[in-house]
Amino acid sequence: MQLVTLAYMTIRKLYSTWVNFDLTVKEGLKQLSTICSTEMIPKGHGSCLKILRSRELLKAVNVRMSIVLTSRRVYLVTGK
Repeated sequence: MQLVTLAYMTIRKLYSTWVNFDLTVKEGLKQLSTICSTEMIPKGHGSCLKILRSRELLKAVNVRMSIVLTSRRVYLVTGK
């Protein structure tokens, strides 16, 4: 029962926060699932990954996410 209550409270919080973005919770979560990054290689300084999208949705619910991530050199190729 506590898990259901926590899920309900989370959905309500997301709904009330993201209403300003004119998004449903389902649409907001779908947009967050598309967070992607691009590898940046500054001249002679290694490499890093830069987050490209959806930062505003996370910021609205006080989730802080670095704009730059350390590259792990793991690549995923899909058939899409």
